[in-house]
Amino acid sequence: MNNKIDTLELNNGLKVIDNAAFHINKLNAIIIPQSVEKIGSSAFRECEATTVIFEEVSNLSSLGEMAFLSNALESVTIPDGITFIPVQAFADNKLTEVNLPRNLKTIKEEAFSKNRLNEINLPETVADIAFNSFTGNPDKVVIQTINGKNPNNLPDGDGHILDPYNYTDESEDLIKVNNEIKELDKTALRESTVKQYEDMLKEGETLIDILNQGKLTVSKKLKFINDVRWFFTRIPLDKALKYATNTLQSPKTANKSDLKKLEAKIKYGETVYNNSAVVGNKLKRIEKELYYLGDLCNNIGEISKGYLAEGVYLLHTPLPIPEYYIGVNLYYDRQGKIIYVFDMSYTIGEGQKNEYGKEIENVDEDNQGYHEGALATLAMYEGLNVNDIVTKNIGDFSQIQYEDIYKYHAEGIFNAVKDAAKDAADNLKYKSNPAAPLVPIITTAVSDNSSRKESNDTLQDKKVDRENDKKLDIATEKIPLSSKAAINGVNKSIKTIRLSGFNGIINLKNLSINDVGVLKIHSKVLKRATINKAKYIVLQFKDYKVKLAVRGLSKLTKNDKVIIFRFKKNPKNKKIRLSISSKKDRIIKDIKVK
Repeated sequence: MNNKIDTLELNNGLKVIDNAAFHINKLNAIIIPQSVEKIGSSAFRECEATTVIFEEVSNLSSLGEMAFLSNALESVTIPDGITFIPVQAFADNKLTEVNLPRNLKTIKEEAFSKNRLNEINLPETVADIAFNSFTGNPDKVVIQTINGKNPNNLPDGDGHILDPYNYTDESEDLIKVNNEIKELDKTALRESTVKQYEDMLKEGETLIDILNQGKLTVSKKLKFINDVRWFFTRIPLDKALKYATNTLQSPKTANKSDLKKLEAKIKYGETVYNNSAVVGNKLKRIEKELYYLGDLCNNIGEISKGYLAEGVYLLHTPLPIPEYYIGVNLYYDRQGKIIYVFDMSYTIGEGQKNEYGKEIENVDEDNQGYHEGALATLAMYEGLNVNDIVTKNIGDFSQIQYEDIYKYHAEGIFNAVKDAAKDAADNLKYKSNPAAPLVPIITTAVSDNSSRKESNDTLQDKKVDRENDKKLDIATEKIPLSSKAAINGVNKSIKTIRLSGFNGIINLKNLSINDVGVLKIHSKVLKRATINKAKYIVLQFKDYKVKLAVRGLSKLTKNDKVIIFRFKKNPKNKKIRLSISSKKDRIIKDIKVK
């Protein structure tokens, strides 16, 4: 993958060319030996190939998605062992001629989109053609079946028509679907959807008139019926969108974060509404998230009574793809049972641009397919306990199942969930009355005279303080803050700490020049700064400021929840002695005042 290979000789005896094997190269011609049985996803994607030849009597029986996407192929004869042409297998080429395998059964989404096809002959075995299999060709591709009689009753698509002279005089099924549109309870649907069904009804009545004139083809009638019935499957999503949209217009909460999540999910749901690739459990998950987020903003339902913990994990894999951050929002109840886990990975780095002015994509093209496949595991965490997540590994949970191809990304999601579960477990463990719903844990360092029960982390921090600085007044320690509290601001009686914008900003007010200043910061503040691509953190004192490179602090955040900063300014040399400590590491540095 991603080389400059221009000559490729594959041995006869080779059986498998796996996923992305030669993705992004400079192959003019590709010859597939007779022995090859499987070509994986994206195997020859973006190779600049003008020719692909399958040797005679080919054993090929399996073709992966996007196998020959984005080349310059002009013609192709697909071996007869192929019964299934997957998503975008030959899309974005220059095909003018395609010979389909004689035993072909299915042509999936965008399989031949963005080519130069005009006409194609279809084997009588084909029983399914996705509606957008041929979109993006100069005109609608004319598909001819045996004897032009469309024996398997295939509908027209957005980019193709079948047997354009095969007319029908059968109107019963057309009248039936029109009546089904009339009988819909439209009060539960969005106004735009009601208008959509009104337009469909008009189209259906027009088609009946055309049929009565003897000019309606079988495939055109079937397309209308299939389209209507497909949109019927979107009614539950439409109802969820209506509930969410109404909530956003008149929310019962002032929580801007929840409102922003709801707004983003509505936009995504509106996109999904017309996306035929989103079906099954993935579709149900989107519906559920719209209702859950709506409940949060209405302060009703199980999730609104729960607690929120945020988790993040930087995923490195052995695959030849970039690292990226996986982020989750985990909601749990007082017993630690997980109510729901939202994926927040797409929001990381959102709205920020790189050095070339291009929008930053945390989940990029190379990771997206794997990430989306692994997201199916999120539903499997519902009902589990955060304490079990903290103490176990993904393999210990039989209910968390995934395909091998998504192994690394599923494990990455587990680690992000575990990161959130640790905060959730601490919140429940150290507080007889847990933090208010939807607020992450804030572990407080208190004075020796306090009657509160202290966590092991707090006691250990005090021990380190006493050992390293006998003169330190524990009562003056600042509160270690979680990432969300840092972003939203804290009580004004505490010296203010906040993180905002491209550069994280932490302000310490009213600290005298000669004082020893001690600041405890929850490591998630620094992690969040890294995730948000902050280059440095500015600590603003009363009469000076310090700029700290986030990269230099990252090693301290790996295993420690609280990072301790100590500052002392020396009036003689006008430098600040900075000491940054975790349990295992310590950085001491003299910084010139700026």
